[in-house]
Amino acid sequence: MGVFFDYISNLPDDVIERILLVLPIIDVVRMSVLSKKWRFKWASLPQLVFDKQCFAHPSKVQTILIEQLVKNIDRVLLLHTGPIQRFKLSHKDLLWVPEIDGWILHLSRIKVEEVVINIWKGGMYKLPSHLFSCQHLNHLELYNCTFTLPRTLRGFVLLQTLDLQYFTVTDDILENVISNCPLLKRLILKYFHNSELKINARKLCFLELEARDIAQEDQLVVSVGLKCLSLDVNFTSTEDILAAIGILRRMPNLQELKLQARYTAEESIVESIIDVFKGLDNLNCSLNHLQHIEINGISGIKTELEVIEILLARAMVLKKMTINLSKGIKGSGMYRELLRFRRASSEAEILLGATEFLTD
Repeated sequence: MGVFFDYISNLPDDVIERILLVLPIIDVVRMSVLSKKWRFKWASLPQLVFDKQCFAHPSKVQTILIEQLVKNIDRVLLLHTGPIQRFKLSHKDLLWVPEIDGWILHLSRIKVEEVVINIWKGGMYKLPSHLFSCQHLNHLELYNCTFTLPRTLRGFVLLQTLDLQYFTVTDDILENVISNCPLLKRLILKYFHNSELKINARKLCFLELEARDIAQEDQLVVSVGLKCLSLDVNFTSTEDILAAIGILRRMPNLQELKLQARYTAEESIVESIIDVFKGLDNLNCSLNHLQHIEINGISGIKTELEVIEILLARAMVLKKMTINLSKGIKGSGMYRELLRFRRASSEAEILLGATEFLTD
């Protein structure tokens, strides 16, 4: 009879940790029965992710599911013994519950580096002031949340990425938060309403906005050092397109531009963007450094093609424009249209879908 060798128990600690980090946390806990060495490994994992993969029971009544989810998260945090580098709460069935305040309080007492809180259902979640005590944060992502600032704001001195979507705060609060993040490099602000937004972030490299959130170009003040911009634009709205062009005019050192096409059935363009654009000046200076453009969700409507024509005609050092079509849209007709457009850069190439078209 052969000798049984327990390979599982004798795996190196770093290998065990890498295995556990790619599994849903409910499976991580279940794997503690494999051997004594695995029994408490889950309690020291540096990443805690509570999403749809965790505790998924689609057949259960939602209220029961939420109660079980809350109990499980409480239990994991209570028994966790090691540092928590990343905490993600993004379960599609979870509404706002008061226990979240306690979880954030717990995180504020340890050196958590990344926090993601996505409240997918129900009203906006009002964040407790404990969040602003997380001085070791380098990544913060909030969805469907609102907050006020504590009287003494120390700021997120190590924060490099701030992602706020579907949120409500006053302009001065938002500006205060941003200005107190001296290392901020990536900023995503979407689906909010403001009267005037000033972004004071000297190290900012990447900015993502919804064009409609910036109704007038003079409402946005951004660091001139910004190199990469991502915009969601409703191409059936003259207001959206002009807002996007206005934003570009305020970013003279932009090197990369990404546009995501959006549509609203109730709106329609009644005038040519080319005609409207003739009344605008000084866009050239904003495109002098633009090297890469990516446009996603294109369907070939007139205004989309006009914006593409404007960008090709004015981006003097453009190297590549990538155009990804909407599902079901054929690119042959659009390719013929693109060939007609003048290109300011002799080196510019266009990629349409998976096919590459070089300059003539």
